[in-house]
Amino acid sequence: MLVRERSSRRITEWFRDAVLDRPKLQTLRKLKAKVEGREY
Repeated sequence: MLVRERSSRRITEWFRDAVLDRPKLQTLRKLKAKVEGREY
């Protein structure tokens, strides 16, 4: 039981981090593209 709870909690934290970090990464990528050469 404890092992399963720990692993599921870890998966939940990883999933939450991935969902929260993805928009930031996309925004940073867009900003970097604008600054570098305005290729868009």
